[in-house]
Amino acid sequence: RYALHYSKIDGKIYFGLGARLPTLDQPRILYTDFYRYDILSKKQEKLTDLPEGLTAVQWTFDYLGKVAIAFLFRPNFHFFNTAQNTWEDTGVEVPFDLQDAVAVTSKGGKIYFLRVTSNFQTLYLLSLQIGHSHVLISQITI
Repeated sequence: RYALHYSKIDGKIYFGLGARLPTLDQPRILYTDFYRYDILSKKQEKLTDLPEGLTAVQWTFDYLGKVAIAFLFRPNFHFFNTAQNTWEDTGVEVPFDLQDAVAVTSKGGKIYFLRVTSNFQTLYLLSLQIGHSHVLISQITI
């Protein structure tokens, strides 16, 4: 899984990271490269690599002026500061409900996400602020 994120913070696209799963004749590869693409100038810039570790990406979204990333195999949220070109491990664990979401977005310091039951009969819309418990907003039988 790779990261591809359009940031409303600065109107640029952030991409990279990810992993290639192993095959019978190829080892697993973890990518730490991270890039920014400016749509207006059509210029690409290599940014600071993510610190070592698993880099398969589950979700990306803007959060309080930073690009937030929830990795598939890392327990904590990570922030990329677009102005300072730095990574931060928040130390705050990604809740299981968010890891298992089918769609994610954010606005105003809240993360909104959809979950569906394993039998695909109920869709839940939830919200959370990092470091707090999620709140059920809506539930729909499908």
